[in-house]
Amino acid sequence: MNKMILIFITLMLSFCSISYCQSKVKNPCESSAKHRQLDFWVGEWDVYNQKNKKVGTNSIKKIQGGCAIQENWTGSSGSTGTSLNLYEPASGKWEQLWVAASGYIIWYRGEFKDGAMRLTEGENILMDGSKEKSRMTLTPTTEGNVIQLIEQSKDDGETWYVWFKGTYVPATNN
Repeated sequence: MNKMILIFITLMLSFCSISYCQSKVKNPCESSAKHRQLDFWVGEWDVYNQKNKKVGTNSIKKIQGGCAIQENWTGSSGSTGTSLNLYEPASGKWEQLWVAASGYIIWYRGEFKDGAMRLTEGENILMDGSKEKSRMTLTPTTEGNVIQLIEQSKDDGETWYVWFKGTYVPATNN
């Protein structure tokens, strides 16, 4: 009888070390390639529009042990906004929820594909409850910058217009 108990305990300890206990690794998202696909966006940035005019700054940080990325935008005009970005393992998709101090909300969903984060499912929700489709692409460049393209559609995706196109450049702290 004691041998059976010892075998049972040994088997349970082996099971624990193979599955349950390994899931208790500190910061498991840091060792997940999928969770790290947006790491290129993490940093302190100066953001320029297509006319090379600085339009704001953005501070992008990993939070919750690397399981989420928080964006904090400050526009040159004083506007502010924050987003929470995360990889959702069940769907295999990235999600972003953005909210601005003006009450403007944007929700995105998509994936890292062809060298860029492509958030192709999106919706802008305005204070009056009206909605527009939106999509966003974040593309890292070989120079260490990031290009952000946000497009919107007022006709349910039939046609799209560029709402914002900017270049993120590492902040110089001047």
